[in-house]
Amino acid sequence: MQGQIKIVKITSKKFPDKKWDSVSHFENFNDDRQIVKSMPKHIKNSNLRYREIIENIGIFTTQILDNSKKYLIRLEIGDSRIIACHNSIYDQPHVEKGILEIKEILSLDLELDKIKKLVDFLNKNFHNGYIEWKNFLQKIN
Repeated sequence: MQGQIKIVKITSKKFPDKKWDSVSHFENFNDDRQIVKSMPKHIKNSNLRYREIIENIGIFTTQILDNSKKYLIRLEIGDSRIIACHNSIYDQPHVEKGILEIKEILSLDLELDKIKKLVDFLNKNFHNGYIEWKNFLQKIN
């Protein structure tokens, strides 16, 4: 098992020159509702012990608008299996439908114990999507 730090640049293919007010503004215009609605089913069918991995290792994820306000930067830190699963059930379907362009900026593999320490520190000191993920997982399990 491996941990991962991943940074991606996310650009709207539907609105490539639009300046976004916030991350949620970007998501509201670009999230495909069908893909988002199917995520719980895909997670359940993934054979990953998703909830157990999240509870034991944790995950830190956050998105920010770049200075031009034209694209998002997403940082994910956690178990590489969770990050790969998210990529396959959210990122790839949006790319395949021509909604988003996602470019990897950084992918760094680290031992899980180092990832866990980093995630624990970040979750204690910064707002992130971890609480939303935990709530989401409780709803689908």
